Amino acid sequence: MNKKKYSFNEFLRIAFPDINPFKRKEFSLFHNLIKWFSIRVAYILFRVRISANTIDLFGLLILIPSYYFLYISIYERDLLIFIVSYLSIFLVVSIDFIDGVLAKAFNKKNPYGDLIDDLSPEIIRFMSVVVIGYISNNIFIFLIAILNAILQQTFIASTFQNVKNKGIILLLRSRYSLHSIRLLSCLLVPIFCLLYIIKIEHLNTLVFIYIIINLILNLIWIYLSLKDKKLK
Repeated sequence: MNKKKYSFNEFLRIAFPDINPFKRKEFSLFHNLIKWFSIRVAYILFRVRISANTIDLFGLLILIPSYYFLYISIYERDLLIFIVSYLSIFLVVSIDFIDGVLAKAFNKKNPYGDLIDDLSPEIIRFMSVVVIGYISNNIFIFLIAILNAILQQTFIASTFQNVKNKGIILLLRSRYSLHSIRLLSCLLVPIFCLLYIIKIEHLNTLVFIYIIINLILNLIWIYLSLKDKKLK
């Protein structure tokens, strides 16, 4: 493809055949709005020949200082550092809206591309659970949070096809589940962190309830998955 002759409309027809993201009724208005902006950012990146894998690797590099400064903001209860650090994490989340469009536009398939694409979101999910455990100021709850994160990223992710219960799937593996980027990383973590920074009373109790509920749901998932004879 000659990028000098590749107009935005041509780019759109190949990279995002739906053309208008707001027509996708299965997604929220906010989700479609981010996609709308992401398509235009993807077009700019395409014009300067920046690939999907490149921005995915860039996102991985951003995560390291982002979580370091998030830790600093929580430790020092610094609202400004928190806002900056979480905006950078949100930037990495936004990359997930861009890279797929770019990959289609370049029409290049890398055997490791999907692994790189999934890496940042999985790290964010894992760290989100750990961060919530950290602000509990309770080592026992913190360790349970780490256990939850490990179970979610390993056992639950690998046994998704074995669990048929719609309720538990809705809670743990759906688009807006307790483990999802949308609810967990973009909503619950910033809310919990903000409440911690401004010293809201009884926050520890809320964190405790959230983590224990997660543990119970994870254990229910394990039980349901082990009902499959193939996994026994």
